[in-house]
This record gives sequence, structure tokens and C-alpha cells, in this order.
Amino acid sequence: MQLSNFGKLLICLCVLLSPAVADEPALKFLDGLRQRRYFDTALEYIDQLEGQNDLPPEVAEVLDLERGVTLREQATASSYSDDKDQSLALAEQALRRFAQEHKDHPRAAYANFEVGQLLLERARATMWEADSPSAASRKADLLQTCRSLIDQAKGIYQVAFDQYSALNEKYPAFIDRDEEPALFKERNQVLLRKLRSQYQLARCTYERGQTFDPGSQERNETLIRASSEFETIYQENRSTPLGRLSNLMRGKCFQEQGDIGRAISFYNDVKDDRSNQPAVVQLRAFAVQFRLICLNHETRNDFQL
Repeated sequence: MQLSNFGKLLICLCVLLSPAVADEPALKFLDGLRQRRYFDTALEYIDQLEGQNDLPPEVAEVLDLERGVTLREQATASSYSDDKDQSLALAEQALRRFAQEHKDHPRAAYANFEVGQLLLERARATMWEADSPSAASRKADLLQTCRSLIDQAKGIYQVAFDQYSALNEKYPAFIDRDEEPALFKERNQVLLRKLRSQYQLARCTYERGQTFDPGSQERNETLIRASSEFETIYQENRSTPLGRLSNLMRGKCFQEQGDIGRAISFYNDVKDDRSNQPAVVQLRAFAVQFRLICLNHETRNDFQL
């Protein structure tokens, strides 16, 4: 594809004005285009790079990944449903292609995680559609589709989790933060992404529980499994925001089962957390909201705040 005139002009201006381009021009430039929300120009630039025979291997091998990331961000920014769906579908194709063709690449786990995110988003959209009165005649089929998407997402998240686990094993058991700050930060990023993958695995179990009727055996058994998975994350990472979020989700699992008393106990734990981390402050707000819903549940008739 040929770059548009605006795209060519924009590339020239950014190259001239951005000192960071001199180090890793292609990838840093693409990131700059995405930050400025010039998604079409970024995609045109990726197409142009694919036609170059002298492209460095470290750039050439990640072009599908860069395309997938760009398309996903473009979909997020779009306010048109058709454009959003098309961008998401193309993003999934590009990310899957990169993950399959570069299984040993350090960013393969990231690509798989992003595919899992796309699948889970599609599952949630399908679930919302199933709840619509206009879809009553198709509800059973839509919910089955939703479960299938969630199961696919969970499989992909598991691959990402295993890949991040393997990456983590390559680092020394101890890294001195002061002596090797870059390596320390790099390893911590791997650990964080591994934890995010583990959390999404539990989240898939929780979301699958939502596809069954309230009070049904399938719903309760699935939510019990989800609660156990969230508990494992919390016990091993209770000082982290994701660990605290997992504790909040344990409350949601019990709330969805109708066990309001146990749900409130978990919400109280999160509500009473005094950490000033922005993520924890936000979690406290959610805990207060969920707790109020529980206090006004029909089984309690407890309207004290």
C-alpha cells in the first residue's frame, strides 16, 4: 500500500522533530503515531515497512504484532460499531499470526494475552446481547457461543501464563535492585504480566459462571471454582493491587451465589484497606458500592450505612 500524502508529510515531520527516532526509528515511530492516535497512518507505515528488503530482523519479525496492537487501539478509539468490529477481527488475526509464527519470541506471551483479551471482550458483548429482550429466542445459542469464547480465551491465557513462567525462569533467583536496576525492572515486568495472565484465568471462570441462570447448580459450582482461583492469587500476592482485586472478586463470587454475609466480609476487607495506592483507592470505592448493594439485598433488609 502506498502512503497517503498526509502520511508521508507526517512521517517526515515526526522524523525531523523526534530525537528518539534516531535510536530505533521504526518501532519508536510507530509507537509515537499510536500515541497521537494516527492509526491509519501507522498501518500504512507498517505496510511500507513490509515492502523493505533491508529491514532489520528484530523489526521485521514484529510487524504483525505491531499491526495487531495498532488495530486494537484503533478499535478502542472508534465510535462506529462496524469499524470497531472490523478492526478487532483484523487485530486478532495479526496477533494470532505473530504468536503462531514466533512462539519463542519474548513478546509471544504478550501477543497471546492480547488475543485472550479480544476473545473475552467478544464473550462479554455476546452476553450483553443475550440479555436483551429482543434476543430472547436466541438466548440459549448466544450463551453457548459466549461459553465457547470464554473457553477459548482461557486456553490462550493459559498459554500466555506458561510462556511468562518460562521467561521468569531465565532470570537469576535474586537480582539486586541497586546494582542491576534495568534487569530488576525487566524481571518485575515479566512477573506482573504473569500475574495478570493468572488473574484473567480466574476471571474467565467467573465470567463463565455468569452465563448460567442465577441459583442454578452450574452457576454456583463455577463461581465456587472462580472464588478458589481468586483466593490462590490473593494469598500469594496480597500486597499487590491485583491481589487485592482478587480479594474483591471473591466477594463478587459469593454475592452472585446469594451468600451475602460472606460477600460483605470480603468487601469489608477491601474497604478497610488503608493503602494510598491509586489502584487500591479505586478498589475501596468499588467495595463500598458493592457492600451497599449487599446491605440492601432482599435477604437482609439492612438499610444502615
